[in-house]
Amino acid sequence: MIFSIRTIVTCLLLVVVNLLHAQHQSCPGAFEQAFFPPTSTDAVTVFNAAQVTIDGSVIQASNAFTGGAIQDEDAIDDFHFSGCSGMRLGVANSTNGVQTAMYTDYSFSTGPIQSPCFKIFDIDRNDELIINVSHNGNTYIFGQGNIQYTLLDQNNSCITKLIAQNAFTSTCSPPAPNINNSLRGGMQICVDGPVDNIELIFYDKGTTTGGSYTFCELTTCAAILPIELNSFDAISDTDQVMLSWETASELSLSHFEIQKSRSGEDFQAIGWVDQAGGADQNTEYAYADPSPRETNYYRLAMIDLDGSIEYSKIIFAAMEVDHALFPNPIVSDYAELTSGEYNQIVLTDLSGRVVRQFGHNTWVQGEVKQRLDFSSVSPGSYFLQIVSAKGKKQTLRVVKGN
Repeated sequence: MIFSIRTIVTCLLLVVVNLLHAQHQSCPGAFEQAFFPPTSTDAVTVFNAAQVTIDGSVIQASNAFTGGAIQDEDAIDDFHFSGCSGMRLGVANSTNGVQTAMYTDYSFSTGPIQSPCFKIFDIDRNDELIINVSHNGNTYIFGQGNIQYTLLDQNNSCITKLIAQNAFTSTCSPPAPNINNSLRGGMQICVDGPVDNIELIFYDKGTTTGGSYTFCELTTCAAILPIELNSFDAISDTDQVMLSWETASELSLSHFEIQKSRSGEDFQAIGWVDQAGGADQNTEYAYADPSPRETNYYRLAMIDLDGSIEYSKIIFAAMEVDHALFPNPIVSDYAELTSGEYNQIVLTDLSGRVVRQFGHNTWVQGEVKQRLDFSSVSPGSYFLQIVSAKGKKQTLRVVKGN
């Protein structure tokens, strides 16, 4: 029996996924892990500058101190446990409990990540760490389902334990210096559900003047994609925008939903295309948008047979659109300027003297319109000068009736 290279690679990937499932049984797909760029100083600044992503979101970290506490350790490395590279942050001048604390926050740019896990190592020398993992402002509570912790290598003289709601301490007795490259104070936290914020509050209990811990190996449960998308492009034609895309593989794909937005944020479906490809072939698709606006953002929603959705990148297409005023002649105090997006609208008389300037346009669903007030304009003939959002100039002859 002859197997293709793709088949062999797919089998190997499935083996890897199955091994990872042994660590996180609730994940039905594959795992993605965030990469922490190594640095010996300015850990948060270096991390944010690297634009680290996970589950399609850029991770943003912040670090703040209260009550006179100041930065102690400030690095990204695997100093506390070899192979688990992550943020190693510490606090000094923290001897009065939670009043002098370090607050570290991790958020995600495009919404929640799914079913994350992360590890904490070396909660240092009797210090305490509060772990608040939340979604939409609702914090997961240890012991109440959906979030769990697994202690790693512990011993009788130095263990980690939950002492209050979401608060952990290292009970090393007596307090000892850092025992680096070990599982000292180590545990893994896993959440079965969406997460949009991880807050870590770290403080010293008063037996020393500071301490640190390591946050590392942030992973998330990512769905196995039903499709490999090679390209997605848009070309502006005379009166339409042509969309085209190509897939390399389609596994259990149902159809494509074409979505459009004026701003690049709020997308609405404008059509769909049925799946036509296979598991091991390139397939080309096309769709024409017959009603483009001056600015158009598009994306594909790739919908699996089980209802799960994966989105393509967002692409942009611009159109030059002529403007129109209705009614013209103007028989009342108001008229509507339609079709297009405007930077400037000025009414002049036939000699070029400015009679009236109009403000920026008001957006309405499905079309750009602006209701122009001509109540202060005397009857007669005028020019309406329009500058579009792209800088195109157009002049309309306007008549104001009695």
